[in-house]
Amino acid sequence: MYDASQDRDGTLVKDYPDADWSNVLHLEISPDTISALKKIPDQYKIFIVTNQYLIGEGIISFEQFLTTHTEFISVLGQSGIYIEQTYFCPHSRSISCGCHKPETGMIQQCLTNYDVNIPQSYFIGDSAGDILLAHTIGCKSIAVRDYASTIQPSQYSHTLEDAVTFIQTDHVS
Repeated sequence: MYDASQDRDGTLVKDYPDADWSNVLHLEISPDTISALKKIPDQYKIFIVTNQYLIGEGIISFEQFLTTHTEFISVLGQSGIYIEQTYFCPHSRSISCGCHKPETGMIQQCLTNYDVNIPQSYFIGDSAGDILLAHTIGCKSIAVRDYASTIQPSQYSHTLEDAVTFIQTDHVS
């Protein structure tokens, strides 16, 4: 099985300044998310891997995360997109845990549950932590949107649509 893991905030949905998240009742899906995810080749399972330190830092509650995320997954499902699994780190940034990206704990959880061909898999994200995680585990990295870092991804794509097009062509070659 191949994996097309995605960061959530800033990649699939709008990201906000930390303090503003407490007022978010519904996630704003990025304009190209649904059309892009529909184009991911069938051989790929879609996973969401997301840092949610706002829970651990008391900015949002676990219930708020669960409610907004469940609604997001439901909207994707209604659009014919199946998310295999969501992995999230709820820990504060002040805690040294093994799951906060770029640490590999969430991916290790995924590998425990699924037989994934890592070298032929992709991680799509908008932060240096996303790209560093991909490098650490040995999968291909695709930086999207406003990515700005000295850590070089395997591919830069301005949009999620472009990222999926890269997966389609790279998978065929």
